[in-house]
This record gives sequence, C-alpha cells and structure tokens, in this order.
Amino acid sequence: MSGGAEGRGAPRDRYDVAVLGAGCAGLSLLSRLGDRVSAVAFEPRTSFARDRTWCFFQTRPSGFDSAVSHSWPAWKVRLGGRELVRTARGVKYVHIASDDFYAEALRRIAREPAIELRLGCAATRVERDGSGFVVHAAGGSARASQVFDARPPVMTGPVPPGETRLLQHFKGLHVRADRDAFDPGVATLMDFDVSQRDGTAFVYALPFSSREALVEATWFSPSTLQDARYDEVLASWLRDRAGLSTWEVLHSERGVLPMTTESLGSDAIGGAVAIGLRGDCAKPSTGYAFLAIQRRSESIAAAVRAGRSPAPPLPRPARTRAVDRVFLNWLARNPSRGAELLFNLFEKVSPASLVRFLSDEGSPADDFAVMRCVPVAEFGLESARTLPRLLRGF
Repeated sequence: MSGGAEGRGAPRDRYDVAVLGAGCAGLSLLSRLGDRVSAVAFEPRTSFARDRTWCFFQTRPSGFDSAVSHSWPAWKVRLGGRELVRTARGVKYVHIASDDFYAEALRRIAREPAIELRLGCAATRVERDGSGFVVHAAGGSARASQVFDARPPVMTGPVPPGETRLLQHFKGLHVRADRDAFDPGVATLMDFDVSQRDGTAFVYALPFSSREALVEATWFSPSTLQDARYDEVLASWLRDRAGLSTWEVLHSERGVLPMTTESLGSDAIGGAVAIGLRGDCAKPSTGYAFLAIQRRSESIAAAVRAGRSPAPPLPRPARTRAVDRVFLNWLARNPSRGAELLFNLFEKVSPASLVRFLSDEGSPADDFAVMRCVPVAEFGLESARTLPRLLRGF
C-alpha cells in the first residue's frame, strides 16, 4: 500500500509540528492533530506494506479498534507438557496487522490538508532556529515550532555500566494448513516446550481460524540468531504441536524489540522530543507498547491543539521501573530459568492482576501479587544490587 498523495498538504514555509519517522508512533500522532495544526513528517520508506504485528491485552479503547482483525477471549502457556488456559473478565487479547493500521492512520491523515507526508525522505539533522527548529533532509528542509523524533531506537556499542540490555527477537509465519489444526478461541502466548539453549525461548501462536495462524519463534537474549534457527523451531512446532506435515506460508515477518534498562530517548536528534519506542513507550520486561503509544500520542496532540508545548514524557512510577529493572537483571543472569519463572506467574497470579502488570497498568497490589511468586531470595539479592541505581533516580 503506497502512501502516495495521502495526507500530502501543500509545502509551507513553517509548520507547527515536524515528525521524524512515520511508523506506529509518528502516524498515531499525526492522525490525532486535527485540522488546525500544520505538520510535516519525514519517512525513509516509500510505501506502507504489512511488515509487523501489534498485539496486546485490550484493557481500554486504543483509538484504533477499527484496525483490530482478530481477538481471543482466552490465552494459554505451556511448559513441560502442562498447559494453563486463562481468561479475565472484560479482557481480550487482540491483533492488529500493520497494513490495517497504516491504512486507517493514512485515511485519517488524508482528511487533513495541513499535514504533509514526505515519503522516501529521511531526516538527517535538526537545528535550533530561534524559538523553533529546522529539520534537514535529503528532500529539502522544513521549519517547525516543535519536533518529535519517532525513529526506531538504535542500540549499538557497549552496554553502559549498571544497565542490562536484552532483546526480544522473533520470526513469524502466517501459515495455512490443509486441515483443521488450530483452536481459534485460544491464543498461545508462550509455549516453552522448545530448547532453551539460546536464551529464554518460546513459540507464540495466534490462530486466525482452525486452518490459519500466525506462529512466531521468540527469544529473550542479548543477540539475534541465524535465520535457520527460527525456521527450525517453527517447523518443529508445526509438526509436533499442530500435527502438520505440510503448510503454506502466506506471509513472514521478523522483529526485534528492546528489553533494556537504558533510556532509549537520550539520543533524540537535535533536541527533539522522543516518542514511540525511542520515547520509552515499550514496557522493558514485556515489549508491549501499542496502548502506551496511543496514550502518549493523544496527550501530545491535545497539548499541540491547545497551543501548548507538551509536558515531558512522564516516567513510569518508580516501583514499576524498579520491578522491571530487577526482573531484567535476574533474567540476564538466569536465562535458562526464565521459562519456569514466567510459567509460574501465569499459574499463581490471578489473570486480571497479571494482565494489568504485563500491560504496565498494574497497581502496587498487582506488583506485590507478582513479586510473591518469584524466587524471593534471588530477587531480593537483585534488588540489593539494583538499590544504588534506584537511589540515583535511574
């Protein structure tokens, strides 16, 4: 699906807003600005095709519910041949394919003549210009009063002292079988009955029907793997768990999400405000980001529409940042035991509490319910190791 002329307003001398990157965060913000705000977005790609999937527990309206293509009222985890199926009142696990999201966001943007999308044009530099900014790009420069950096974060170089850096990396296949092989009422969030030699590993399976599913081989580890390793795990799962000997691949996708205690917005270009993954919208211990991106986008858009500079991103509460930091530190030291710990959480914590915790919407009581079900002595030691960092305010 090409962006084409959708949302292309006439070039201006100055814009209210410039956005660097038109992925999930950039498009989410642009689609909320309204008809009184002029904006320009710089995006390296020249078209918008299906390239990823966003899934999350639907705890509140997302603003893009029309793009939800599938949902599941129940979800399960598996370890050592044991399966746990869980539900929570009023909660479904939902799936948004990126092409559906892009189409909806671009439709909204196309209705706003003051928004310009510059596709095939990456921003290279941002400079201060009096009370505003100048954004430089291969296709020309633009002046704007406010700039938001929605480019994907880049994590290269050594891990800073006192920080932990893991990746959630995966390969997914949308497959179609020639017979019934999947239960379309239950999403498999984590099937840990795969080799754990390369880190905490599991298969994630979303049945779209009894014959079609998105199946992903996923790891939590410091680095990605050779493509053949993902394919090996996917083929084994489809043969052994789904009972298939052959299948048709309709689509494939790869992804890497940061699981880190580092602040990802520290390298925002030229003093721009970081948003999206770069703006720390992904919960470090789970990777869930879509709802947080929508909340932040609406907050920024409301401020811009009112003629205000958006407030700085509010950090997560100290308790949730502390819990994520302790968990990631423990997981980095104990990768082979991650499966057991996560399975125990699904087994021992009430589904409603765990959903809120995983979605970064939990209360102190939810956090306590989770922490009661981890190795207390080991997590206590990790907390002690982390304490100096916590006292410095991260």
